[in-house]
This record gives sequence, C-alpha cells and structure tokens, in this order.
Amino acid sequence: MNKDVMTVSDAVREGYGSCSTLMRRIRDGKLPSVKKGGRRYVKRSDLESAGLHQDVRTGYENTVHLVVSQAPSLSDAQVEAIAGILSAGRDSR
Repeated sequence: MNKDVMTVSDAVREGYGSCSTLMRRIRDGKLPSVKKGGRRYVKRSDLESAGLHQDVRTGYENTVHLVVSQAPSLSDAQVEAIAGILSAGRDSR
C-alpha cells in the first residue's frame, strides 16, 4: 500500500492524534477519508494539512499517551487517595 495512505488506527499508532480526534475531524469534514472494507483510510499529507503533526513519541510512550488521553478525569477524592498511597510507599523505604 502507498506509504501516504494509512488506516485511522495506523495514524493513531503513528502519533497523529487519538481515534476520537481523527474521527471527529473526519465527521466534521476537516479530514478527508475513504472507507473500504470496513476500514477508514486517510492520507498522511491530509493529516499534515489538517494540522495533525506526527508526535515524536513511539511505542510505549505513545501507548501511555493514548490511554491517558482517553481516561476520565479523577475526582479530588481520587487524587487524594492516590497521593496517600504514593506517600505511604515512600515512607516504607
């Protein structure tokens, strides 16, 4: 396949944004795409033209970024609970 054409999933893996961001831009008509065989394809040049520049993160860092970007926000109580757990771990050293 042409190196300029990729699935939305590939674009996410390559750091062009989250799946929801890319799909929203496609839905809003800001990112051209073609659907073929149940997959949606975009051009690398269209991603760049839409202002979606490839992130320099790779592998593990990109996966962590993807998970964090899609995770719900923590409540103040959850933040306090996590801080307590982390500080307790620091005290046991």
